[in-house]
Amino acid sequence: IFQREPATLYATFSECGASPLAEVPFQFADYAVWEKQMVRKSLFDDQLEYWEKQLAIAPHNVGFKNDSDDANKEASFYTAREQIEVEESLFLGVRKLSQEEDCTPFTVFLAALNMTIDFYTGEEDIRLGIISANRESGNRAGVIGNFTNTIVLRTQIELNSTVRQLLKQV
Repeated sequence: IFQREPATLYATFSECGASPLAEVPFQFADYAVWEKQMVRKSLFDDQLEYWEKQLAIAPHNVGFKNDSDDANKEASFYTAREQIEVEESLFLGVRKLSQEEDCTPFTVFLAALNMTIDFYTGEEDIRLGIISANRESGNRAGVIGNFTNTIVLRTQIELNSTVRQLLKQV
């Protein structure tokens, strides 16, 4: 939006044309007010109760097998983003598997991450927080604003489960 709309407007206005952009149905501030009203009216209570039950039994702090057992170690909330390049042959295999299992490549990579966490931690109940753009609704697509939601994805890995079984769960 930041690049497309100014470029479109510049091209149009430089020729003395009228704005070709459609009127946006609302501004981000309208959405924020709506969401706040939904919270005040307790309209999210059923959803909140459902998710509290789903995530009720939180696992203990998960440590990797090579972590020291220092009980005085403070929890760190440091996060990072690591961009990796996947070789084409690997991605083609992931795409093929995702098509066979009727899921997305994201699901295949998520299952692999869950298996890796299980392997290094021994934890079988894994919760991962992901960010969702929350722009599924067509009327949000052209609005500038932070519509993101953090979603917790919970996977319970059973002993000796296959990758295909895990994909069905994830």
